[in-house]
Amino acid sequence: MSNEPSRLIVRYLSNEATPEEQEELLDWVSASADNQRIFHEYALAWNQEEMCMPLLNKVRPLQSLNSRIDALEHDKAKRTGPLWVKIAAAITLLVVSSALAWRLFRPSEAVQYAEVTTGTGQRTTIRLADGTTVRLNAHSTLRYPAAFKGDTREVFLYGEAFFEVTHNPQMPFVVHTDAVATEVLGTSFNVDADSAQVAVTVATGKVKVSGQAQQEILLPRDQVRVLRKSGAMKRSQVNLDRALAWTRNTLVFDNTALEDVARKLEHWYGTSISLDNARVSQCRITGTYRNETLTHILEAISFSTGTKFRIGADGKVILSGSGCD
Repeated sequence: MSNEPSRLIVRYLSNEATPEEQEELLDWVSASADNQRIFHEYALAWNQEEMCMPLLNKVRPLQSLNSRIDALEHDKAKRTGPLWVKIAAAITLLVVSSALAWRLFRPSEAVQYAEVTTGTGQRTTIRLADGTTVRLNAHSTLRYPAAFKGDTREVFLYGEAFFEVTHNPQMPFVVHTDAVATEVLGTSFNVDADSAQVAVTVATGKVKVSGQAQQEILLPRDQVRVLRKSGAMKRSQVNLDRALAWTRNTLVFDNTALEDVARKLEHWYGTSISLDNARVSQCRITGTYRNETLTHILEAISFSTGTKFRIGADGKVILSGSGCD
């Protein structure tokens, strides 16, 4: 085996390794402290990338290590190293691979985490222990410590939130999503992690965004979009009033496809909205709506695109029509 079996490590962490490959990796990890360190670094990086995914599924194969340790006791003569080395290696694999799962799902006594989740149509404001203010958009989750300890202030986000971070040069503030980590000392910025990409927009100060393969330093009005599939980053400048309109209870559509408008309205108003044909989804909407009712917005969409809408007894909305040229 090579000094750094990256392919085998990745297969193991992605739950694709065969029993033989697991045994091979276990032997390699137990061979030296350097090998354990290398595996540890891979596991931490993997866990950070997969933060918002079902980590327990990924950790599940590690449960078999306990039975394998028992088996080692009956096979000492065939092993090249002492049994305690193998056991230590197995424990290392178990601990580092499940570290973030434990941190996210079963916080340790040293760091107690709180979690706030908003449903569709809900928005809320959270004040963290350091004075940082977080405005959480609909259909989002923020996980944060009751008190920040150590050298960094770290929180975990699923969905969208606007952060106004209390300045502290000695303790950087880091927002983790499943695709990027956003680090600041004290500034205000927006993070929007949807199903296709993560967008980070800076309102004040300076922000460092770290993805899988590159980093970007952002200044006010800068935005970087990170595609989930490729990890590619695209940087641009944006209109802050439009980008942060949701923090003022305002919806802004700028030549937005009706399909995307429908998804936004679903989260905003907590109502199911469907389009009865593909032609309607390609209609595009431009408009600004502040504290408007859903019915008023649907009427405006109907007027500008020629589509029709109906609201069922269960509150679900259906948009129909012949489409737009």
